[in-house]
Amino acid sequence: MAGKILDGIKVVDFTIALAGPYSASVLKNLGADVVKVENITELDRDGAAGKHGVGCFFGNANEGKKSVTINMKTPEGKELFAGLVKEADVLIENFRPNALNKLGFSYEVCKELNPNIIYGSISGFGLTGDYKTYPGFDIIGQGMGGAMSVTGLPGREPLVPGAPQGDISAGINLAGAVLAALVRRQKTGKGEKIEVALIDSIVAGQIDKMAMAQFGYVPGLIGNRDDRVAGPADGYFTKDRYVIISCETQKEFESLMKVMGREDLISDPRFAEYGARWKSANIDGDPLYPIVAEWVKTKTTEELEKICVEAEIPMSPVRDFKEMWECKQLHEDRKMFLDVPFSDGVMTVVRGTPVKMSEYPGGVDRAVSFHGEDNDAVFGALGYSAEQLAELREKKVIK
Repeated sequence: MAGKILDGIKVVDFTIALAGPYSASVLKNLGADVVKVENITELDRDGAAGKHGVGCFFGNANEGKKSVTINMKTPEGKELFAGLVKEADVLIENFRPNALNKLGFSYEVCKELNPNIIYGSISGFGLTGDYKTYPGFDIIGQGMGGAMSVTGLPGREPLVPGAPQGDISAGINLAGAVLAALVRRQKTGKGEKIEVALIDSIVAGQIDKMAMAQFGYVPGLIGNRDDRVAGPADGYFTKDRYVIISCETQKEFESLMKVMGREDLISDPRFAEYGARWKSANIDGDPLYPIVAEWVKTKTTEELEKICVEAEIPMSPVRDFKEMWECKQLHEDRKMFLDVPFSDGVMTVVRGTPVKMSEYPGGVDRAVSFHGEDNDAVFGALGYSAEQLAELREKKVIK
């Protein structure tokens, strides 16, 4: 692929689960050469069935990366890893704080090996504070970061959001910081240590809730109502399915009232002014909801969509994943599902990149490597001979 933005940038991806792999995947999609360092076992490749025994979860977080295996508990393994660090521009890790320190690869050590290294860490709760040693995964961060407290139906238990928002946002935050550090290094020649906490990323992603809380509004379980806006912004049942309508501006509210034949509500003091309408929806029991719901249920989804499109009212049916998978907009127009080969030519599907750029197509052109598939090529480039690699295999340092 010509014109890769990060062409020549070498990334060592020493990560597990999702947040770290996703961050390195963002850099890979921009053209970086990413080497994923895996344990000599295949534990992190487990998961929902995929082709060639690679779990779908793992395959879609590590597509296009090279795979090497290292037994990090051996002196020879540490030497291999040190060789990768010396040649790298970026190292990304997402183990518990001090895990790499115990292995002998703190930032200070890596900086000695490579003064220009950009060293990025993701952890559950960061490298400072009382919680720094706590184990943290997405669902833990969602609970402690407040996201679950506003997810679910009133009167029921809090629910975890369906997407791993903490992992994804932490991964994106680190990737963005790495890109900034690469630009800074071009100017100063200096590397950088970057750390991102999963819980910080979850909290930062709820800027609307934080703003409300400082004025005394503590949001609770609100179902599908969007309490960031005055609305109507909620879920409704048509004759045949569940849909979302979201009026975020005064113009959209008035347009909805007009197509409903309820122009009288435009001047109703409970709804006429934006602030009053927000208070009505979020403090006073949302008296507008049943009025809109009664109107929506008289329409089929097709009828409602036609009305809303013509009136420029944001509306969408709630699709399941089969419908999403079959969507022409995502498949053909946005290229969000890509057919790519494994090294043996067997085809599989991976996600496309959500970032579209005019001069660089981005994305990946091959599936995830097999476990340790690139050991010979990567370590050979570090100067290891075929005989030395055979000896390392015999000692179970590499696969």
